[in-house]
Amino acid sequence: MILIKNGKVIDGISQDIQVLDILIDGDKIIDVSKNIDIDQCLVIDASQNYVSPALIDIHTHLRIGNEEAEDFLSFTKAALHGGVGSVVVMPNTKPPLDNIDILKKICYESKNYPLNFFFAATLTKKREGIEINDFDSVADFVVAFSDDGSWVIDLDVMKDALIKAKTLNKAVLSHSQINGDFRDPSTEYLAVKRDIKLAENFLQIHFQHITSKKSVDLIKEAKKINNLITSETCPHYFWFTKDNENNDPDFKMNPPLRELSDINSIIKAIDDDTIDVIATDHAPHTEISKSVSFDKAPYGVIGLETLLSATLTKLVIEKGISITKVIKKMTSVPASICGIEKRGCIKKGYYADIIIFDLNKKWKIRKENFLSKSSNSPFKGMELNGVVLKTIINGKIVYDGRFFI
Repeated sequence: MILIKNGKVIDGISQDIQVLDILIDGDKIIDVSKNIDIDQCLVIDASQNYVSPALIDIHTHLRIGNEEAEDFLSFTKAALHGGVGSVVVMPNTKPPLDNIDILKKICYESKNYPLNFFFAATLTKKREGIEINDFDSVADFVVAFSDDGSWVIDLDVMKDALIKAKTLNKAVLSHSQINGDFRDPSTEYLAVKRDIKLAENFLQIHFQHITSKKSVDLIKEAKKINNLITSETCPHYFWFTKDNENNDPDFKMNPPLRELSDINSIIKAIDDDTIDVIATDHAPHTEISKSVSFDKAPYGVIGLETLLSATLTKLVIEKGISITKVIKKMTSVPASICGIEKRGCIKKGYYADIIIFDLNKKWKIRKENFLSKSSNSPFKGMELNGVVLKTIINGKIVYDGRFFI
C-alpha cells in the first residue's frame, strides 16, 4: 500500500483544494480523507505540494511507422515526465488505424508500458474521406473516431459517422479545417460551422485544437443548444502568435499560430468553459526533418512534457484562472468525453493515477531535458513553473525523477 500524506489535493472535479491523505491499495484509491494512519505501507509526504489526478491527453501522435521520431518507450517516458498518465493516440499512423488487425497489434504492444494507452480509429477507410470506416468491427478497441490531420469534406459521410458513433457511444473528434490557406482563420471557422450544423440533433462532436476567436464564438453559441458539443485547444495557442514564428520550424504547426486577439479569446473561452479541454496535439518530428526551411518543414510540435507547466504558468500564474478549473480540463473532462472510466479523478474506487507537483518550482526547457526522441518544441529556452515530482500510474510509482519502467 501507498499512503500520500498532507498534499494539497485537487480531485479533478470539485473547485475545492483540501489538505488530505490518499491511501492506495493495488491499482485503486481506497480512501481519501484527513489524517489516515495505517501501518506497513509506503508513506509519501506531499506537504506544500499539489496532488492531482495524472493528466489525460486526448490528442497525441505516436509515430508508428516512423519510430525514429517517437516510439512506445520514448513516448511513455515523455508522458510520465510531464505528469500525463493516459493518452488517446490519433490514427494517422503508418499504416492508419482503420482496421481490427492493426488495432489489436498496437493495443497488445501498448500493454508493455506503464502508461494508459487509448486509441482512436479512423473515421473513414484509410483516412481518405470517401467511405465511413467499419465502426462496429473496431469499437471494442477504441474510445473515439477521427480522421485527425484531415477534415472529412463529404457532408454525408461525416453525418453518417456522427450518427453511427452515437449508437456505439463513442466520440467523434473533428480536425476542423477546410482546404485552403491554413493561415486564414476562416478555414477553421467554416469547418466548425458546418460540423455544428451536422451535430444539431444532439449528436456528439469534439472540435480539436481550436485557435481562432470566430470559432470560439460559434462554439459558445452552439453549446447553448447542444451540450454534446465540446472543444479543446493546446498550450501553444494561448502562448504564441504568428509573430513568434521568425521562420523557426519549431513554431510550425497545423492549425498555425494566430493573432493576439485570438489568444485573448482562447484564454477567455477556457475560463468560461467554452473550451472544455487542454490537450497537446503532441506531434514529434526528428531534428533532421525540422532542420530545413520553414516552408519545407513538417507541421507539428511536441507537448507531453510541457503540458502541465506551460498551462499552469500561463493560465494560473499569469492569468489568474483557478488551478482546479485548469486541472479539470486535463483530467476528468477529457476522460468523460472519451468514455475513459474510473480515471481523471481522485476518488475512492478510482484507479490510482496520481501526480505530485510543485507549482513554485521552475525548470528550464532545454533540448537535452526532453525524454521524447524529438525536441521540436516552441517552449525551448523558456523557464516554466510546475515541476512533476512523482507520477503514480495504476498504483505504482513510475517516475520520481527516475523511471521505474
